[in-house]
Amino acid sequence: MLKRITCFLKGHKYKVLQKFSKTSRRIICTRCGGDWGMNDNVQAVVKWDSELEEMYEVMGHTIISPKF
Repeated sequence: MLKRITCFLKGHKYKVLQKFSKTSRRIICTRCGGDWGMNDNVQAVVKWDSELEEMYEVMGHTIISPKF
């Protein structure tokens, strides 16, 4: 809980976990464990969920689990 509050106040510590293309990647926060999908073409960052994971698996990507 303290880590989430720290991220809320100071911002996340982003790290690219997986790169799917030049414009699409999966990012995580190494502090609070947040997990998002990011796409430059539509300028969007969305919470990583089972639907997003399934979409990338259907596209042929192997999804890795974050290690904290």
